[in-house]
This record gives sequence, C-alpha cells and structure tokens, in this order.
Amino acid sequence: MLKFIKESNPSTEARLSLLVVRGDSDCPFTSSFLSDYFSYTCNVANSVASVKINATAISSSATIAVNGVTTSSGADSASISLDAGASRTVAIVVAAADLSTSKA
Repeated sequence: MLKFIKESNPSTEARLSLLVVRGDSDCPFTSSFLSDYFSYTCNVANSVASVKINATAISSSATIAVNGVTTSSGADSASISLDAGASRTVAIVVAAADLSTSKA
C-alpha cells in the first residue's frame, strides 16, 4: 500500500512576535514593539560594551539572521560590540518558510 499526504503551502509569515536587546540589562526601545514596524532605536549607557539580540518569529518555520548570522528564534544572538559614542546599526532579517518572503 502507498499513502500520499499532500503538504500544505509553506508559510509566508516573516514577522517577529518579540524583540529584546540585552546589554547589562534589557534595553528598552524608544518606541513600543509592533510586529509590523521594522526600525527601532535603543539607547545604551556608555559603559555597555556589547549587546545581544533576542528575536522571536511569529512562525515556527521562519528563520532569523542577526547581522547575517542565523540565530534560533527566541535565543540570544552572538555578542555585538559597541563603541562609546558611536551609532551602530544591526540588521535583523526574518525569512518565511516559502523562501521568498522576508522582512528586515
């Protein structure tokens, strides 16, 4: 006997449900987190030498990359160094399971 199970279409969901910046303590954003908003600012104390990004995808089949490095959903990224007095942009890209939908 041969049984066929047709898979459903891959998800096109490429948004985050949660985004946290961790330094010496969690860093609050200058605006509230919303899944449909893709740009945030976080001001840290001069004494903070590095931060980690913790991003959680809405879809469990989505993949997340922080500065080009794949990171597990809900897990801290590798440390990102900060220079005193300098601005630093961190790229967070969420790719949906359909492999053609992404949000950055």
